[in-house]
Amino acid sequence: MSANEANTTQDKEAVRQLLRQSFPPVNARKDLRPLSHEEAVQMRSRLASLRNEDLPFYIRQILEDLLDTHTKKVGESQDAEAVVQHLNVLVEGTDLETIRDQLGSAALQQTLVEENYLRSRLAEAYASFTRPQALAISKWLVLAKGWEDLKWYQDEIEAALLYWQHRAANGAATQ
Repeated sequence: MSANEANTTQDKEAVRQLLRQSFPPVNARKDLRPLSHEEAVQMRSRLASLRNEDLPFYIRQILEDLLDTHTKKVGESQDAEAVVQHLNVLVEGTDLETIRDQLGSAALQQTLVEENYLRSRLAEAYASFTRPQALAISKWLVLAKGWEDLKWYQDEIEAALLYWQHRAANGAATQ
């Protein structure tokens, strides 16, 4: 094992510990159960369908599962980008200029309306997250930023990272 691989393993385990320490275990609630890997993969693209009070229980499992199971292949993320997009609370990184140039001003206006709705929905969903949870998410995003399978989503990772670092430092949600 090279020194870089050892550092990556140490970073991954440190993030895993942060996730476990800051998020409630799924067995803390009798109405929820642990996700299998297959269920975690399916939930990656379905985070928006969760009730706000269930989100902390499942986000921990999904982020932890991704630590071990991301594909390491560009273009074959198995919806890992959907998790990043859900964590991008401020909904930044959209190429608005291309939308306007390719689809016109009506499509641009529709995109802005949809982004505003998503921004408000995500802010509400994550409003109850604590500073330690925000720190765990920001550390996970730092790690995920180096994954090949998320190479095409760097702008969204960076936008999400800024939001969660702010939350970890200040505690308050921002819109």
